[in-house]
Amino acid sequence: YCTYIEKETIIVKQVFGSIKITDIKSIKPIEKTDLANTTRVLGNGGFLGYVGTFHSPKLGKFYMAAINKNELVKIDGKVDSEGKPVNDEINNWFIGESVNVFYDYKFDGIWQISDQEYMDKHPNLQAQAGDVRVVDFNNDGYINNEDKIIYNRDPKFIASLNTSLRYKDFDIAMDFYGSFGQYRYNNFMTSDLTGSGNGMKVNYWTPENPSNEAPRPRDTGMNSPYINVLCYQKASYLRLRNVTLGYSLPKSIMRKVGLKSLRIYASLENYLTFTSYKSFSPESTPGDYPEPRTIQFGLNAAF
Repeated sequence: YCTYIEKETIIVKQVFGSIKITDIKSIKPIEKTDLANTTRVLGNGGFLGYVGTFHSPKLGKFYMAAINKNELVKIDGKVDSEGKPVNDEINNWFIGESVNVFYDYKFDGIWQISDQEYMDKHPNLQAQAGDVRVVDFNNDGYINNEDKIIYNRDPKFIASLNTSLRYKDFDIAMDFYGSFGQYRYNNFMTSDLTGSGNGMKVNYWTPENPSNEAPRPRDTGMNSPYINVLCYQKASYLRLRNVTLGYSLPKSIMRKVGLKSLRIYASLENYLTFTSYKSFSPESTPGDYPEPRTIQFGLNAAF
């Protein structure tokens, strides 16, 4: 039985309006079941949404920002010798952290030929020039659980901006959405790192090119110690979900052709995404089809 606290802050602002802040705290249980001697999380906290509208004759703006945090406070009631709740590393459950995390080492570049003396002094690292290097946080020459870190899979905050503007017979509307601070596991970063297959284009290490970004290519690309740490990537992004530009013909022209109104418009959907995440889309799992970019043209006529 696992308990977590969920805290949420919603900040809403409208043009010519006020700021509204809602702070909600709740304690919820996470159910679990034992399957093949493995404890699995079945449930997680929900997200409080906000829906609002704002109308202005010529100008309308609305934005929403939300912070969603869930925090583990107890796991099965177990405590250590000091009476403090203990972590469950098998299930990546850590007191004071989110229930959605990765727990692994941190990328620290690539072992270089100049590091050979250090590698010889620490044979337990089993490192060679061109291998992935991870951070030895306590500098004891060993890589173990004490050197692992927590990668949060939940965004620190999300935000959206909806804005519209009308000038004479022209109108434009835009919808932005952003999610910031979350990590995703991008297995594209380690797929087929042989230097000869159809894999991700990376800056491979070679003796002539002492890169600190990707290991040396090998026939078996995944057969490299700690190579999986390359997969943990920041997946923050800002996306222009929709932009629509319209033009309404003057009423004087409409009366001559027997129409009440006629509006011509063009619309772009999912057309721009700003992110450093190296996959088709930061909103989808690597390998899945990305959200399509859509271009539309249309007419709105009233008789």
